[in-house]
Amino acid sequence: MSLSASYYNRKVLLAVVIIVPLVVAGVFYLVSLELSADQERAMQALRRTNEVIARVNDLSRSLHEAESGARGYLLTGDPLYLTHVRYARLQSLILLPYLERLMQDDLLQSQRLVELRTAIHDKFADVEQLIGLVETRRRDDAVRLFNEHAGLKKMRSIRATLDVIGDEEQKVLAAGRKAVRTKMTVRENLFTALLFLAASVVVGAGILALRVQQLQGIITICAWTQRVNYKGRWMRMEEFLWERFRVRVSHGISEEAFDGVMGIVGKNLTVSDHRGDRAAEVKHDDGRQTTRWG
Repeated sequence: MSLSASYYNRKVLLAVVIIVPLVVAGVFYLVSLELSADQERAMQALRRTNEVIARVNDLSRSLHEAESGARGYLLTGDPLYLTHVRYARLQSLILLPYLERLMQDDLLQSQRLVELRTAIHDKFADVEQLIGLVETRRRDDAVRLFNEHAGLKKMRSIRATLDVIGDEEQKVLAAGRKAVRTKMTVRENLFTALLFLAASVVVGAGILALRVQQLQGIITICAWTQRVNYKGRWMRMEEFLWERFRVRVSHGISEEAFDGVMGIVGKNLTVSDHRGDRAAEVKHDDGRQTTRWG
């Protein structure tokens, strides 16, 4: 019998109890880090998309407020409406660069923003011209400028571009939310599988430890005759190795192999050095129990 075969169970126990839990813990930690990083990136993308949608809506409201202020000033001449126009223009000048920074990684949306910036600049130029006409009492020219087809077309173009930008961001938002849900589901399933694997390893190690402990209590070896008391029956060492470990040997067991068997079943075994084919269990005053032959 080879020495490696003798120590096979000990190596298996060592791997189950120490190596496998460490590997599972390492995989669990690495996968957790990667999934956490992916989830954080996805959440950042969602926050960016939500911010873009909110700022696009703000820009749309600012343009509507500017148009309403220009109409009110045209109809009433009240300078209060100019305050709304000036505020809307200032807000637009702030929102456009902010949106460009938010969408700088999206080439198509960035191109739309460039077109939008040009259209908004032209529209506010028309508003300023209209205000100038009203201030110089050229009301008819101001009304004609406000109602001309080119001005209305510019505003429709601006609204259409804002709608396209908003719709695209809504699609990105929906896809991002779906991706986050998928990542969270994968993470939960993976964590459950790893926890189940870890629990299985612990249960397997416990069963193996109980088995070894059981073997320690039922095996008695006589070193002189090389016989084993296994499950209440005395048998030759070769027969025991075959019946218990399915290891077949054709001659007497060597000292190294014998030490290996001792390592497999544990050190708390009863060993007798007496000759004879008959065995008797002897209890000592200190509680020990040995087997006497002959």
